[in-house]
Amino acid sequence: MSKLSIDIADVSQATVLIKKVNYQNFMAGGANEGPMYLTLLIIEDKSGHNYYFNFMSALGAWQLVTNPPKNLKVLDPLNIKRLPSFKNEHEIVAAINDLEFAKFIVGTGYEFLDLKPSETIRQMY
Repeated sequence: MSKLSIDIADVSQATVLIKKVNYQNFMAGGANEGPMYLTLLIIEDKSGHNYYFNFMSALGAWQLVTNPPKNLKVLDPLNIKRLPSFKNEHEIVAAINDLEFAKFIVGTGYEFLDLKPSETIRQMY
């Protein structure tokens, strides 16, 4: 298996999004009650190829849009940077939950990122 390596000089832009997930359905044996959030990162290189990454952390999305790497164009279509400063993942999750995620993303064109109560994410084994 080969590893993917992307030189930041070859990246034209990065789009940062947040997706709501049901933690109980996403992580086997998870003890968290309620929703959690994934950072979705879309990297476009200068040749037009897109690379998609996700990781369990809304704080990661906030850090990328509020303190982007030098010389990297970072797109924030959800306006994540409007959120105040956070010390940890629990604080940002609580803030997003207080705002209600559906209201946080309304009008952005990314409303599909809100997990509806009847939806589940199934792990492939």
